[in-house]
Amino acid sequence: MKKYDDITSMLSVLYDFNERCVRANVYCRLVLLGGSGILTYMQLNGNYTFRPTSDLDGRVLMASNLDVIPTLLQQSGIQIVSGVMEVPPQEDLLNPNFIKRLTVNLSNVEVFVPKIELLACAKIFSKREKDLNDLLYTEILNECDLGFLRDLVEEYKYGVTFLGHPDMNYHQLDEIMKRRGLVW
Repeated sequence: MKKYDDITSMLSVLYDFNERCVRANVYCRLVLLGGSGILTYMQLNGNYTFRPTSDLDGRVLMASNLDVIPTLLQQSGIQIVSGVMEVPPQEDLLNPNFIKRLTVNLSNVEVFVPKIELLACAKIFSKREKDLNDLLYTEILNECDLGFLRDLVEEYKYGVTFLGHPDMNYHQLDEIMKRRGLVW
């Protein structure tokens, strides 16, 4: 299984996806999410302490032909997370104040990365132990504007389907902040 540990290791996948889009005459806007989004965000901001990730997760923001995009993404090895993740919502990923365009030389694909607070929220509103460990042991929360993060958590919690599930990382957030020495 391939491991991505920096932006450069992910670029070959994005170049491949772009070439497939060129051949299909398709234009696409893609936002990186999950570990690949966090890894990209951290490295763009000079922080190289996030763990490697085994997949490239993304969500399509716009495409000129939505019928072929899923196949092209799959062929390139990019996982679509639109139905899996409730947070962040699509409207926040379309907000130009919440995303940053990567300056990569791709003709048919624009690639974006969300603000770290949106990526942290995806970990907070997850039930996966890997996401809990990311909140506990990586620099994600240290990179966040905690006031903005708190506002997003308060807003997002009303739209999360299984908020009451006891394994939701959200329920441990105060303890996580306390253990990390962060003022919430």
